[in-house]
Amino acid sequence: RNHGLRMARGEIVAFLDADDVWPRGMLRRHVAYLKAHPAVDIAQGLIQQMRLDPAAPGLVFGAASTPYQFIDLGSAVYRRQVFERVGNFDAALWENEDTDWFFRAWEQDVTKVVLPEVALFYRQHDDNLSRGHTDPQRGLVRLFKRHLDRTRAGGSPPPVARPPISEYIGTVPPGR
Repeated sequence: RNHGLRMARGEIVAFLDADDVWPRGMLRRHVAYLKAHPAVDIAQGLIQQMRLDPAAPGLVFGAASTPYQFIDLGSAVYRRQVFERVGNFDAALWENEDTDWFFRAWEQDVTKVVLPEVALFYRQHDDNLSRGHTDPQRGLVRLFKRHLDRTRAGGSPPPVARPPISEYIGTVPPGR
């Protein structure tokens, strides 16, 4: 991801994991939103979990959750300049580097708007890279600790009128 950011030349960037899918027209609508709202840094949409249907022939995915808001890089488009402000992804983190980045974006008062439409079909299967690594709650505790350490060290500006972190990040549905 960091290499991709170094190679990017446009004003707006987006990320998509190889096993996920964007709904038709998502990029066009989200980029148009950013162009129409210059004060917004990130236009994010909702996530729809999809699971492989073992009864169907071939690779057929069916809805496995209702749409929800949570941080997934693929569910948003970003102004390139926001990475200059927040920094790149922490390459020392094996997982949760995206969540860590969103914590830092929140600390830097990066403006994010959540559009009420599905922006990412998150396809779950046995070969997902994130499957079976660590306990998600333990990972979040580590990120909160990193956040507290930055705050105590003066690494983030004093809060302006930022939303609570839970609102900024969203919530993970059970079973993710």
